[in-house]
Amino acid sequence: MGLSRVRFLAILGAVAMLLVACGGSATPSAPQLKIGLVTDTGGLNDKSFNHLAYLGLQKAKTDFGIKADVIESKSGDEYVPNLTNFASKGYDLATSSSQTSRTSSSKSRNQAPWSGRSQP
Repeated sequence: MGLSRVRFLAILGAVAMLLVACGGSATPSAPQLKIGLVTDTGGLNDKSFNHLAYLGLQKAKTDFGIKADVIESKSGDEYVPNLTNFASKGYDLATSSSQTSRTSSSKSRNQAPWSGRSQP
């Protein structure tokens, strides 16, 4: 083999390795989770459950890249419609930050699109 042929094959091998090393991943990315938080009537700055739930939701948004939305309830009558709103929009999780809204969570779960199927 001539020297020019060896150089050509060496350059071709180096280019092939660069293309393989710089190639993109064929693995598809995971779907983005959508999580909705419904607050109690105390609002986000209650320095209690609502505030801590909101901080956790923001941390999950930063750390895991989730889509996170919040609806602040102004009265107890808003819990079921607010939770159902997230469920009807296809959110993966609709949760509330208060013990007061526990009954509402059960009611909205029964109205959710996934009700009747086994829950993950």
